[in-house]
Amino acid sequence: MIRDATEGDVSALVQMGKAFHGMSGYAEVIEFAPASFEATVLNMIADNNSVILVMERNAKIVGMAAGLVYPIYFNHAHKTSQELFWWVSPDARGSEALALKAALEYAVNSMGAASLAMMNMPGLRDKALARLYRLHGYKSMEQSFIKVF
Repeated sequence: MIRDATEGDVSALVQMGKAFHGMSGYAEVIEFAPASFEATVLNMIADNNSVILVMERNAKIVGMAAGLVYPIYFNHAHKTSQELFWWVSPDARGSEALALKAALEYAVNSMGAASLAMMNMPGLRDKALARLYRLHGYKSMEQSFIKVF
């Protein structure tokens, strides 16, 4: 089952956020702060321009996806959205993970977004995700780099 996240889901979301962070390249450059992630999740649950979805299997949260909706800076008539995270526990991946992505697309579109930017991270099945995104109608637009000062 996929549904909107609630305040009661925060603990599970923080644990999944920590697992995701540990596998991502961010773990090499920025420390995971559980209290910060929790505050972000709570703010997004309360914000009308954000969405956080959870995926449950046997009454246990096994996946999460989140996005922001906002007018794009170079054309305020176009509301776009940005995926912040799309994470499914390794033992729960498969077609349900695709259903979670589809639910995120539906949610942000229902909030007025005309587009959604999804991300992938080097080393986290990035080539497979790029193929999947293209198959689902996405176009590669930019690649980001980070420098820590």
